[in-house]
Amino acid sequence: MSVGKIIISQIRSIDKDSLLAWGTQGRFYLIENGVEFDIRTPLYMKGAKVKITLNWMDTYDIEVIKNNVVIEKTNNVYVEELVESIDNLIEKDKKNIWLMF
Repeated sequence: MSVGKIIISQIRSIDKDSLLAWGTQGRFYLIENGVEFDIRTPLYMKGAKVKITLNWMDTYDIEVIKNNVVIEKTNNVYVEELVESIDNLIEKDKKNIWLMF
């Protein structure tokens, strides 16, 4: 099994609905040591994607990319923190709005 398929499997085992909530539409692109997928959230409505790669420390690096520019990034994420870390990167403004009510 490729690293990208393992990452998707790990995300689904942590939270089976997260990929749908991020608007991935089930399209995943396997890359060397990882996976990329398009996202559609209130913060990133169009043209954004998430890239997750396994690094040499056996942890994950996560990048949010829009128009081929890295706009958010976090490194050395453990598998247990994967979904929460992606949520924090791609849905942070939405969460702040809900805290105001």
